[in-house]
Amino acid sequence: MKKVLTVLITGFLACGAATQAQEAIVACGGNMAGSNGTVAFSIGQISWHTNTATAGKVFSGVQQPYEIILIDGQEEMASLQYRVFPNPFAGHVTLRTDVHNSRSLSGRIHDMQGVLLKEFAIDNPETVIPADELAPATYLLTLTENGKILTTFKIIKK
Repeated sequence: MKKVLTVLITGFLACGAATQAQEAIVACGGNMAGSNGTVAFSIGQISWHTNTATAGKVFSGVQQPYEIILIDGQEEMASLQYRVFPNPFAGHVTLRTDVHNSRSLSGRIHDMQGVLLKEFAIDNPETVIPADELAPATYLLTLTENGKILTTFKIIKK
C-alpha cells in the first residue's frame, strides 16, 4: 500500500511539473491579429508579468485594469469628443479632445473629499497632465468651460 501511494504521489508531481495551465479562471478571451502582429487577451485574469525595455513596458499574461467612468456629463459635451488615458496611470494622465481655439477649456483634479489639487488649461488637442506628486488613490478630473462644469471623470493613480 505504501508503494502504491508513493508511486501515485510521484506520478502526480511529475505530471504537475510538466503541464502548463492558466493561473486563473477567466470570463473569456481570444486572439486578435493585425498588420503589426498578434495579441492574445483574457478578461478576468488577475496576475501578470512585466517586461521593461527602453521602448516601454509590456504586461504579459493579464490585461491591465482600464477604468474610465464618466461621473457627470452635460448636454454641452455632445459637441466635444474626449478621451482620458491611461487609467490607471503612474506619472501622468493624458486628455485628448477635439478642442477648438474658440473654446476656453480648463481642467481640475480633486481628491475624493473634493479638495482641489491641480488646475490646468486645455489649449491643445492633447494635454499631458503631470501627476508625479499625487499619491496612489482615486481622483476626479473635471473639465470646465468658462467656469461651467462640462464633465467629470474618475481616474486612478497606481
